[in-house]
Amino acid sequence: MPRLSRRQLLKTAAISTALSTVPAPLLAASREKLVVPPLIEVRRGRPIVLTMQETNYPLDGSHNVTVWGFNGNYLGPTIKIKSGSFAKL
Repeated sequence: MPRLSRRQLLKTAAISTALSTVPAPLLAASREKLVVPPLIEVRRGRPIVLTMQETNYPLDGSHNVTVWGFNGNYLGPTIKIKSGSFAKL
């Protein structure tokens, strides 16, 4: 492993310190927010209907990819059910 000179060490430390002062929201501002899937609450005696289908998802700002998901969302819904209960899909 090559040895760092004092100058290289100070330069690396200065850059690391400068980058650590950049606020996290500023760094995250360029990313798209994750879409939260809908919540489905299970009611006793009622079935849950999930439709598996092909959909397009924007991978980045300029590319769409084809994915499989449930109810038109690649993540699918969040299913809320009480402990000890059962769900009919």
